[in-house]
Amino acid sequence: MLGTPTQGARRDRRDGGQVLVLFCISVVAMLIAMALLYDGARALVLRRQLQNAADAAALAGANVISSGTPQGCASNGVIRTAVATAAKNSVKTNLAWSDATVASKVTVSCSTDPNFGTNLAVTVAINDTAPTYFGRIAGKANMAVGAQGTAINGSLPPGRFSVMQLDPSNLSWPNGYRGCPSILFSGGPSVIFEGSVQSDSACTSANGGSIGTNGNSATITLVSPAKIQMVGTYTPGPLVITPAPIQNSAYVPDPLAGLPAIPTLATSTTAGSPKTTVGNGQNPACSILEPGVYPGGIEIKSQGSAWLRPGIYVMAGGGITIGAQGAIYTLSGDTNITNCGALDAATWDTALCRADNCGVLVYNTSTGSGANAALGPLDLGGGSSIKMRAYNPTIDPWTTRRSEYKNLMFWQDALACAGASPCAAPIPSSTYHQPVMSLRGGGSAFLQGTIYAPSGQVSLGGNCGGAGGSPLDLTLQFISWDLEISGSCTFHFVYTVDGFTSFPTYGLVK
Repeated sequence: MLGTPTQGARRDRRDGGQVLVLFCISVVAMLIAMALLYDGARALVLRRQLQNAADAAALAGANVISSGTPQGCASNGVIRTAVATAAKNSVKTNLAWSDATVASKVTVSCSTDPNFGTNLAVTVAINDTAPTYFGRIAGKANMAVGAQGTAINGSLPPGRFSVMQLDPSNLSWPNGYRGCPSILFSGGPSVIFEGSVQSDSACTSANGGSIGTNGNSATITLVSPAKIQMVGTYTPGPLVITPAPIQNSAYVPDPLAGLPAIPTLATSTTAGSPKTTVGNGQNPACSILEPGVYPGGIEIKSQGSAWLRPGIYVMAGGGITIGAQGAIYTLSGDTNITNCGALDAATWDTALCRADNCGVLVYNTSTGSGANAALGPLDLGGGSSIKMRAYNPTIDPWTTRRSEYKNLMFWQDALACAGASPCAAPIPSSTYHQPVMSLRGGGSAFLQGTIYAPSGQVSLGGNCGGAGGSPLDLTLQFISWDLEISGSCTFHFVYTVDGFTSFPTYGLVK
């Protein structure tokens, strides 16, 4: 009886010791948790401040990439002083740091990531430390914190696309306007793509498909690694496409949406009113034309021919139309020929149109406003001869040269009218489509460059031109609303990264 209380007391003392140990362990765990929560939160706040500063600094550096001489992020492999200074000044402003602090904690470099082009991107890295409170218990007085931002300012290569169709599909619109399909292969053409084909139409096979085929006599060949991909789906039908198109692909936005507006140009001294006409009974059968604004556009009658000197041609209503057996050529700027009759088309590619000095950009727009704003067609008719090189800013005679337009051949306006003059053409709607830009075979053709009609349809068709009906080898890239390829011609779309318009890009990329 006397021993029982003594044993109970010993048990209580033993239990109390266990509780004390558990309490101490809990306190340590709580301190560790507080260290993680409090010190970690402080580090995250600092990291966000550093990231904001790094992003702003990268943009500040990118802002001067395209200014000064030379341009670019680096010169002879060394980052340009103006780029580095702009970035560091931004850090000093946003973090209120001294020159010495910036020098020890900020690194500015030119990105070598091939996805960001060549010499177009600047990277800013900031490394700092966040003081700890509870972390000092574990002997860690500071936590390393860093952030990095990369910004680009320039033109990326055009990607590996021969065709990009931007019509997203609108099922509520009437038939023929829906973008179902956005790309149509009709009749019996043979089409060879060296670059990939993208359809942004989300139309499903049940509604006509993102891509459609009409008949089974066409042949479509994709040269590896080219592929056809679409946002929506399609029904293969009797026409077999190998490799099979990729369905439910990602949407690709308009890569040229950031192109700057065409600069104001004076009306050409050769422009007529309401249009410039070549080849009828009242005008010369052949004319040499100069860059400028052409009210009413250009019309080349049957048997007529027009030679275009290098530069930008603005079709201010009226577009360009070429009748059967008509012809249009580009002409080197240093060709001292003033008499059109002395030009021999047979020597076009050897003497009259050098690749480095023979490029034009045809910009199709409207001078109307509101409901009166309407585009003229770009109609390169059947049986006509078309030999043109794309715009080259280095030989443009106008003082407002734009490097962003390099390799752009045709640009059909797409912006809605907003009272500007000249007024841009309206975009497609349920009741309005822009005139079709058509290229029909039967003559001879040499075309190299990008055709940009972001709200227009491009139509290729007819029989092959050239001697003996030879296939049309076209170094063309189409970025347009819809595309139809028909007829019985062989269209070989050659892909060359140096032959197409680069994609203007600005902003944070990493």
